[in-house]
Amino acid sequence: MKRTLFLLIAALLVLATATPLFAAGQRDAAVAEDEPLIWYVPGGGGYPYTEADERDVYAAFNDLLERDLGTTVEINVQGSFGEYDERMPLILASGEYMDILWTAVWSNDFLQNASDGFYAGLDDLLEEYGKDILADIREQLEATRVDGQIRAIWSQQIAAYNSVFSVRMDLVEKYGWTPEAVQSLADIEPWLADVRDNERELIPFGPGSEAWKLIQPYYGIGSLGFLDGVIGVRVAEAEPEVINLIQTPEFREWTNLMYSWQTQGFIPEDGLTYTRDQWAQFMNQARLAFSHHNTYNPQLAEREVAGVMTKTYRIGEPMTLTSNITNTLHAVHSRSVQKEKAVEMLNWLWTNSEAYNILVWGLEGRHYERLGANQIRPIQDSGYYTNLPWMWGNTFIGYLLPGQDEGLFDEVARLNEESLKANILGFNADRSAIRTLVASVSAVVDQYENPLEGGWVNPEQGIAEFQAALDRAGLQDLIDALQAQIEEWWAVNR
Repeated sequence: MKRTLFLLIAALLVLATATPLFAAGQRDAAVAEDEPLIWYVPGGGGYPYTEADERDVYAAFNDLLERDLGTTVEINVQGSFGEYDERMPLILASGEYMDILWTAVWSNDFLQNASDGFYAGLDDLLEEYGKDILADIREQLEATRVDGQIRAIWSQQIAAYNSVFSVRMDLVEKYGWTPEAVQSLADIEPWLADVRDNERELIPFGPGSEAWKLIQPYYGIGSLGFLDGVIGVRVAEAEPEVINLIQTPEFREWTNLMYSWQTQGFIPEDGLTYTRDQWAQFMNQARLAFSHHNTYNPQLAEREVAGVMTKTYRIGEPMTLTSNITNTLHAVHSRSVQKEKAVEMLNWLWTNSEAYNILVWGLEGRHYERLGANQIRPIQDSGYYTNLPWMWGNTFIGYLLPGQDEGLFDEVARLNEESLKANILGFNADRSAIRTLVASVSAVVDQYENPLEGGWVNPEQGIAEFQAALDRAGLQDLIDALQAQIEEWWAVNR
């Protein structure tokens, strides 16, 4: 399947102001039934795949789809997550035709695109063509309402945020560490020194490109789905209040810790130059002794990475936010001429284990070996390895990996049920009313946030400079506007 690269074409079309927004790539509804559904996705951690493997995997998927629904799908992989996030705004603006696309609050901005009219309302379509999806996640889909309509379908998976850290188990055994006793990320500092002094080929700690956002669940801080480095709420408060996170003691504590670790050589001195995709590659190559994240997923808590076993440990308590649902979604494009078939296909995929696992793991004997009726082992460097069960749909029908228990999905469901539900669960901001303020604040965040939260700037000076720039950009006005929206929502939904 060809990987279409639209960057140059899209940029030119955006500049062509005489061209209507959706003019390019439109289809004639009369012939749509004879054409495949067009589906845009990122390639993820395993990307790039070989052309031959990708083509054969999608062909096998289409064989099942054509047999059951009489249609096929053309899957357009738009590079890694970072590349996908860069390309999709241009592709959407160009009017390139598509039926289905993956979207999230952190990549291919769900809220912005839904507010801009790119995503179709799905309420009636789901009632007729998505009954299996509704039977499982009707309540969670409420988190995707924008302008009164469900705008996307959540990929059923872990729905609770929990600050976690992951560690290479060969190092745990070598040095006799006790990660299960860790209460705060600061507790691992002596172990980072072990790595710095004795494991020169490894990076002791990788803060990645969203270091502060990933630790927020530990501090009980919840996101509004955008600008989550600088605005949020304390999820356990009786009534939600939007706060400036830069002025919290938790932000100062975190940035002091990161700056200390960077100056001690635990964080790469040139790490600020690494992209999101480069950090992901370091993880996929097992070059990070320790890393942290904001999701404890029992499906991936123990896994083999580049021949090395890693394990994930929780710190703090789990919570569920709107953004837990909107962090991995599939939307139907508002200009699709096959909306019914698109939802029907996603509903079919929801219950078809064979089709789902083809997309996630590839072909048996070529990309994975079967260990049991429902357990497999991926074949490393096989040419197709997405390692993205959470992107394609209903993870509860997926294969288990080595060491995973048959009761795994019951555990995920239990964690979802027992997690603390945020006081703003279900709230989505009206972005159209604050678009200018969001853009202004975002420009400042892009300049200041990562250097500060990842340890490359001294917080003694950096926080004050960051705050001054945020003040000039109108952060307080944005907070006030969001607080007014939340209070209006709260009056109806408390």
